[in-house]
Amino acid sequence: MKLLQRVNPTAAASLTALAVVVLLTASASRPSFLRRFEPSIASLPRAARRAAPADCDIFRGEWVPATAADDGAAPYYTNATCGEIQEHQNCMKYGRPDLGFLRWRWRPERCELPRFDAAAFLDLLRGKSMAFVGDSLSRNHMQSLLCLLSKVENPREVPKTADPEFRAVRYESHNFTVAVFRSPYLVTANQSDPAGGMWDLYLDEPDAAWATAVAGFDYVVVSTGIWFNRPTMFYERGRLVGCYSCRLPGVPDLTLRYSLPLAFRTALRALTAASVFNGTVIVRTLSPTSHFEGGEWDKGGDCRRTRPTAASEARMSGLDVDFHAAQVEEFRRAEAAAAASGSAVRMLLMDATAAMVARADGHPSRYGHWAHENVTLYNDCVHWCLPGPVDVWNEMLLQMLLRHQSMYARALTCSPRPDPSTTSPPLSPAVDFHICVSGARSIGDLPLLTRRHGDATGEASSVTVMKRLSIRGLLAGARRTRHAVAAKATTSVPALVALLFFFAAATFSVFSLGSFRWPGAADDGGAAACDAALARGRGEWMRDAGAAPYYTNATCGFIQNYQNCMKHGRPSMEFLRWRWRPGDGGEGCEPLGPFDAARFFRLVRGRSMLFVGDSLASSHVTSLVCALSQVEAPARSRDAAAGFEHWRFPAHGFAVAYFWTPFQVRWRLTRGPPEAVGPERQGEVFAGPSDLHLDEPDERWTSAAKSHDYVVLSASHWFARPAVYYQHGRVVGCHDCGDSNATATAIVKQPEHAQRAAFRAVLGALARLDGFNGTAILRTVAPTHYENGGWFDGGECTATRPASESEDGAAPEMAATEAEFYRAQVEEFAAAAAAAAARNGGKRARLRLMDVTRMMLLRPDGHPDRHGHGGGEHDGFEIDCLHWCLPGAIDVWNDLLLQIIASS
Repeated sequence: MKLLQRVNPTAAASLTALAVVVLLTASASRPSFLRRFEPSIASLPRAARRAAPADCDIFRGEWVPATAADDGAAPYYTNATCGEIQEHQNCMKYGRPDLGFLRWRWRPERCELPRFDAAAFLDLLRGKSMAFVGDSLSRNHMQSLLCLLSKVENPREVPKTADPEFRAVRYESHNFTVAVFRSPYLVTANQSDPAGGMWDLYLDEPDAAWATAVAGFDYVVVSTGIWFNRPTMFYERGRLVGCYSCRLPGVPDLTLRYSLPLAFRTALRALTAASVFNGTVIVRTLSPTSHFEGGEWDKGGDCRRTRPTAASEARMSGLDVDFHAAQVEEFRRAEAAAAASGSAVRMLLMDATAAMVARADGHPSRYGHWAHENVTLYNDCVHWCLPGPVDVWNEMLLQMLLRHQSMYARALTCSPRPDPSTTSPPLSPAVDFHICVSGARSIGDLPLLTRRHGDATGEASSVTVMKRLSIRGLLAGARRTRHAVAAKATTSVPALVALLFFFAAATFSVFSLGSFRWPGAADDGGAAACDAALARGRGEWMRDAGAAPYYTNATCGFIQNYQNCMKHGRPSMEFLRWRWRPGDGGEGCEPLGPFDAARFFRLVRGRSMLFVGDSLASSHVTSLVCALSQVEAPARSRDAAAGFEHWRFPAHGFAVAYFWTPFQVRWRLTRGPPEAVGPERQGEVFAGPSDLHLDEPDERWTSAAKSHDYVVLSASHWFARPAVYYQHGRVVGCHDCGDSNATATAIVKQPEHAQRAAFRAVLGALARLDGFNGTAILRTVAPTHYENGGWFDGGECTATRPASESEDGAAPEMAATEAEFYRAQVEEFAAAAAAAAARNGGKRARLRLMDVTRMMLLRPDGHPDRHGHGGGEHDGFEIDCLHWCLPGAIDVWNDLLLQIIASS
């Protein structure tokens, strides 16, 4: 029995609106009892005492020697007190001979810039979140902040996501989260020619790595610049419009000044769109690119200065002038557009360039590594030593936040109560009240309730603005302003009663609506939730009567007979009319598809992908090739000696390879040749037993992995076959091998234990593999669906539609061995990802999980059953409830693959 019933959402919203009206009516002209409990500038005396005057331009000034009197003679932290400093910034560790660069402070022209106050910063940001978006200098900025805050609290690392370039930490006692998203161009970018350094920039597409994830943050700090110096191809609306330094006939050279303004425009437009983000955007202008002296960065240039440049001599030059001007111009453009559209987004400019132009002495130069180390780094005159001049960015940031908070605190002071003789009639015959919410100066500024406005003739008319009403919006507005009533209010019993009534109504509306989706949920914070659900394999299959397959056996010639259900007379095509909708219960998320082959090609241009696994890996690669062939037909080839199949898409510079191996590790038939056999003898492998060396990845494919950008791994069902298990060259157990002595003394006894050990070895090897700097993707087990028997005793799969979950949300039961395979895969992946991050900070191979198990568990209708062959044929399977029809349910794997690549 369901305890909570769905009610009319309009009715629930009306209750909430009524509560707000009552609360505001009761609070008119009286101070709120809440005031003393709400954080505000008044409650932060430390911060208030250390705030620079409001009329002081903190971005214009000079560097002056720090003295002991102002506590500026010593750095805020050292490499001994902060563990966030990366090697290439650790100038103290690597023997920089002079530390005089630490003994200068920034002094604005008309005031003193207060020292950074970590306690005040954390108090100010209590309950908030901040994201840094940009290139490695954004990470430099974040690391400086973490070091500064370490004087008060050390944060807890937030669990890793599928994106190795994303990092987040949380200050538990202050409920404050800091994150960094690496996006050096801010827009979609692919390195199409790694050898030549060529990048493809899609200048009107914000980078999904951050754009879909920042909706829930209160502050987003955006910055980038130096990457726009590189050779690039420029795309707009999916079409090549020009390039910088590509030297291709017929492609106009638009210079490197073309792309940065458009990239910033796209990024800021994405942030100021009301449906995406409603926090504060802080644009930090570029860090200078012109501190190399005696040559360019790759021609011996260096930065060996030991003190700041005098203010009279420090000038921006060359490209820095143009880039800085473009950033400021795009900020102003976005600020004006946000104001004109009524966007809730606030825009702040951190114009730090002038301060940093004078600090050519603050870079690591050659002191980001030991002098005797053979490293590939050039003299670094781009990043900043930690501690160092870069810490001023956070001194500026704190002052900006203090001013921002003060501005909104002042905006909360209500205008005088309207004079009935000079204003329009009351909002309703029974209610006349004065409003002061979110800095609104009039009822016209409010996003809800009933308001009056003049029409074209100047006469008043009532307009109900209920479409933007939501508990989420109310709470967001309250969080932004901190006060919902006049600053001069007095407490009253009616106000307290009204407040309690408001929360009762709000609580009722939240719990009674069940799965009702608030307006904008799918486009706001819901986008991140949908992405997270997709990554976890959570969701449901939704019927789409108009859905059509991406391809058929008539348009793709790569479909093998055992997958070709159309050819072999499957009577119903109903299984093709379902699409996956991610989400817990599917609420608020759009179904996936159709697969965008053109976008996939844009993301992988100039790259290659290797699939490694059994026949289900073959099905996956066939599904992908068939989907892509609708844009470009590939050239196919086989290397029988090496065991590889290849598909090449020359127009897009993309290649796909497949290597058949049922176990991923080194193996052979126990009673066969000394080396592994190919798929043509898989019948013998099925009968077994096979010798599996669980701690030795198969070198035939691991050596080939080095030449690929993506490696997609999968294996599971073959581990259930008879096998003898080896580790360190000796037998450690067996499964169904007929050797009772080996079984009795076994260390590894179960197939799932063997699979766990194999994946541990393979994932660890990939993470450490010299020469492989790509992305390894582990696809989880796809369950079988035999009913009324097994593979060999009459089992079949005759379902014609997806399975549904039980009322408590539980999926159909999975076979016990497959469930253990899935558990082992997920746990070993998590362990390998954590180990890789701890070992090398994600600088080498990236590990991603493609969790397909639950979504495929719900598709018993997607198998060939008896329609994977003609009458009288069986290709090794009389009834096939293991493989998948093509086209079919398996095509969703490519939607997941596209998402993983896009987020990479």
